Amino acid sequence: MKGPSVDIILPFYQNGETLDRAIASILDQTYRNFRLILVANNADAASLEIAEKFAKEDSRVEFLHEPRQGVAFAFNTGIQAGNNPFIARMDGDDIAEPEKLEKQVKYLLENPSLAAVATQTTFSSTIKASEGFGHFVEWQNAIISPEEHFLAQFYESPVANPTILFRRELIENYGLVDTSDTPEDYELYLRWMDQGEQIAKIAEPLLTWNDHPNRLTRTHQHYREAAFQKVRYRYLAKYLNDVTQNRELVICGASKNIQLKANRLQAKGIRIAAHTDVFTRKPEDVNFIPLSKALENKDFYFVSLIAKRDVYQEIKGLFLSKGLAEGADFILAG
Repeated sequence: MKGPSVDIILPFYQNGETLDRAIASILDQTYRNFRLILVANNADAASLEIAEKFAKEDSRVEFLHEPRQGVAFAFNTGIQAGNNPFIARMDGDDIAEPEKLEKQVKYLLENPSLAAVATQTTFSSTIKASEGFGHFVEWQNAIISPEEHFLAQFYESPVANPTILFRRELIENYGLVDTSDTPEDYELYLRWMDQGEQIAKIAEPLLTWNDHPNRLTRTHQHYREAAFQKVRYRYLAKYLNDVTQNRELVICGASKNIQLKANRLQAKGIRIAAHTDVFTRKPEDVNFIPLSKALENKDFYFVSLIAKRDVYQEIKGLFLSKGLAEGADFILAG
């Protein structure tokens, strides 16, 4: 297949046990028009040796160093070193299927309204107690269309970062990756969707997402829940300002934890009319309306801040059964 050239950016740190396979899976792609940019981010000796070997053996591989610690700095270094119209992200832990890049390039070319395309993933873990992450991957894999990505964005990140392929013009229009204390990939996708850009997913697992105890998503403070909530509620507040218009905002959930989350929105200027829940017992310190009563008011806009995945699905099903439209009448957040 002929098509535009792709800059594939692979930052690495301490990936000596997995980097060889990750790089090889990129060099074995059926789509050949790419440059692989390896960015060492204060990497260990084993990882550096692997990167140097591939850079010497294959002219498509470029090897760079980024001394500022953090994957966001390394990603930006790779972005700025490239000049191709498409950019892909890869991690040193994971394995790409041979047709991944070809299918993604073809998908973007056939769908010019899309800004980016991800893929489903196959989850693999060396951690015994990893069911939670596995359930997250199942949830993520079920999100396919641009509308589904948009509606899911305030619950969790709907995209597995090492699966993304996007147009360089997104960087030109909206800036580089955020290097502050934030989950940089999630912030980037929220920023793009806030600007009306569309993301879709190929309904095929084209990358094996390898979970292990030392993966950055498990060890770095940027990927803790507090960091996710901080950026999530910043963009959720912007969304609610636009969508609610003259409607009153009702929060689903009234526990102390939910009230703390609601306070984040209030701190950003969001006015909350009431809390609601299926339980009729009135909690302290909030204006409370039983859910059965709240559903009678067509002027209410509902925001669920309940993070439990099973409850998330129940709330969505309940609202849809009452004739409410997701996005137009309610939104689910984490």
